[in-house]
Amino acid sequence: CHGIDDYAYYAQDRAKWDALLDAKHRGLDVPLPAADRAALLDWRAERSSPTTKPFPRTYVAQEVTTFYSDAEAEALLTRACTSCHDPDRYNNARFSPDRWRVVIVDMRERGAKVEDQELERLVEWLGRTKGANQRQGIRGSPWPSFSCWRSRSAVEPRPATRRY
Repeated sequence: CHGIDDYAYYAQDRAKWDALLDAKHRGLDVPLPAADRAALLDWRAERSSPTTKPFPRTYVAQEVTTFYSDAEAEALLTRACTSCHDPDRYNNARFSPDRWRVVIVDMRERGAKVEDQELERLVEWLGRTKGANQRQGIRGSPWPSFSCWRSRSAVEPRPATRRY
């Protein structure tokens, strides 16, 4: 009668499952014996309770047009992450932006308070400051910045006296 969308995105207690079942079948002639309804509600409450992770909804990344400053991003991380994690957990992690997106969406599904408009800005900031490059974002790093990696020959002409 219906697909996975009607139930898989919820993580709720038995009473809310009962209310959802009533709402979805209101006005329909759907015979469900009391014993079967009780078994169904018990199973849904066990498998999809508030302590379980609901099936993830499709997330579509939004384009970032304004970017977080360090202070703004740190404030969001403190608000959304430190209720469960020590700051070292995310400060020492190094991921690509795509991986950061997966981590943040997963944490949001587990209860982190991050809105859609905050999520992509945070992904961009984390990718820029805590990206996959191990030394990226570390203040005082002995590694040169990305702009220094240009070939010298593209900036200065080669001396005529050297053989290449």
